[in-house]
Amino acid sequence: MSKPESPIDVSPARGKALAKAALELAAITVLYVAVAKLSLTFASVNPSATPIWPTTGYALAAVLLLGYRIWPALFIGAFVVNVLTAGSFYTSLGIGAGNTLEAIVAGYILNRWADGRNAFGTPSGVAKFTLVCFASGTVISATMGVGSLSLGGYAPWRDFGSIWTTWWMGDSTGALVITPAIVLWMTEAGRKLERRELTQSALVYGAAIAVGFIAFSPIFAQTPPRTPLAFLAVLPLMWAALRRNQRDTAITALILSGFAVWGNCVGHGTVLAWKSQRFAAASARLHDQHHGSGPRLERGSRHTQTP
Repeated sequence: MSKPESPIDVSPARGKALAKAALELAAITVLYVAVAKLSLTFASVNPSATPIWPTTGYALAAVLLLGYRIWPALFIGAFVVNVLTAGSFYTSLGIGAGNTLEAIVAGYILNRWADGRNAFGTPSGVAKFTLVCFASGTVISATMGVGSLSLGGYAPWRDFGSIWTTWWMGDSTGALVITPAIVLWMTEAGRKLERRELTQSALVYGAAIAVGFIAFSPIFAQTPPRTPLAFLAVLPLMWAALRRNQRDTAITALILSGFAVWGNCVGHGTVLAWKSQRFAAASARLHDQHHGSGPRLERGSRHTQTP
């Protein structure tokens, strides 16, 4: 008589797959905590609320690239970060749940409405992505996060509006700046690049770094003659949008936004990072129109920029 088969698959292949999945979730959690702790150095109105939250962009990119199954890693990472930062066990649960729902909801809407990870390939996809960043998951995260802190007594109710606005804007900015860079970089990671392409990308990134140092960094004193130098950001962004591709445009925007945030957090910046990202979104649409992947504007038509 043969032995009955076990209802649980304990084969070596199954065990290897489970170990790989566990390692992947652990890596996502550790990276989430690392990015979040770095982001909290920008905290202003509350230890848990920052004017830019790159972790939102990281989490959303992870959902778009790996699927909804990674939600436990996002939840654990958000919970650990908030336990170590401010609040109690229960407020950290509320904030962690809000941050997880933020990425899952935004990812679901993008997958159903904007072709998911391919949203950055068309002007309409970029516009939909921008709208989702401002109007879906970030609202959930800000409401649940600030509500948890207020209910727990860690934030006064009279400051609910200002903390909520900072939280929402920080999450939206993080998604706008970080998600496109990660998604575009990872989706094109398997494509073999020629030396000429690498050289051109390096030149664009180098120009962005140079402009960032000159126009935004706090290394140089902020004087009235220096303020107009912020417009130099147009040059590398236009270069990337018209002569390169979506990936280089996103990376260029990320570099310039990083310098802008650095300067503003130190108190010597000239513009806020989200303004650079708004222009980057327009540059991405311009790139698509220039290369024929989207409808061109007719002469005399009005182009309304998505906020």
